[in-house]
Amino acid sequence: MAKGKDLEGKLQRLEETVKKLAVAEFALDIVDKIMREDNIESLVSTTLSYVEGYFKARGCVYLDYNPEENRFMTDKHGRSRIPEELAGYARDIAKLEFSRDSAFSMSTKDNQEMTYFLIALQKKNDGSKSKYGMLELIRETPFKDEEREAILKIARAFGTALGYFKSQSQADTDHLTKVRSRKRLDENLEQELRRAIRYDGPLAGLMIDIDNFKILNDSYGHQQGDRTLEEVADAIRNILRPTDVVGRYGGEEFVVVLPETTKDSAYRIAEQIRTAVESRNFENIREKDTPLKVTVSIGVASYTPGDAERPSNIKEFIDKADMQLYQAKRSGRNKVC
Repeated sequence: MAKGKDLEGKLQRLEETVKKLAVAEFALDIVDKIMREDNIESLVSTTLSYVEGYFKARGCVYLDYNPEENRFMTDKHGRSRIPEELAGYARDIAKLEFSRDSAFSMSTKDNQEMTYFLIALQKKNDGSKSKYGMLELIRETPFKDEEREAILKIARAFGTALGYFKSQSQADTDHLTKVRSRKRLDENLEQELRRAIRYDGPLAGLMIDIDNFKILNDSYGHQQGDRTLEEVADAIRNILRPTDVVGRYGGEEFVVVLPETTKDSAYRIAEQIRTAVESRNFENIREKDTPLKVTVSIGVASYTPGDAERPSNIKEFIDKADMQLYQAKRSGRNKVC
């Protein structure tokens, strides 16, 4: 009888070990898949899908950290089915408990017990921790120790890959306006100009400057100036085609690269942008109760096959657009030249 119980105990322990090994093997498999992803969208989608399915979670969501507002925001790729009141509570807890991973339970309005597992995604900078996200799982049953260990391994790999993609994105994007950075813009323009020269095709570009921006900045403050830059960048983006590129060239200046675009078409696009900014209701930028009027001046440059004065490098291209912009300013601003 004792031998039978002993054997039963050994089998039970063996079964538990096999289950733990299966969880660990799953974690290693997901880590391998994570490290093979080549963009942030597929990284988030793959991780959430596998983790939610394997651990039978009611919801799995990636919360992106917004440093400007110091809060977590549900990423557009998160496929969460978590009730909003619980998700909001979890975000508040995550903010307070960010230095460590947290597991806790709470009840929904219908008294259903839910277990949260929040995993901090952060990296160390000179001894201090820099946060950039949170992985959140929720299900009806508690997470076992081996499950938590496996999820933590997955989260570390996910966080490493996420950090890499975020650093790449930050280098390519202007922090304030979310358009291309000057460095990335120059690379895009050089690439498109080489393509135009090689295939003898058209290429156009726009230099856009916000009129009287210094006066606006000095009169109403840098916060209003920043909002103006964000609004103008959004107005430009709304006009452009998927193949076009817009970047912040410096200060209040933007440059737009228009591949496979003739000079006439570039002037039409520039006029559309000028009109869109002029007619835009800048609700967030006000003088007392009246929205401020904002306008832009635009200079057009183009590479036209057969044109003896066509630019041969990006400096000549930008100089041409800048010269045209100067003409627009001299003509009274809110013009396209």
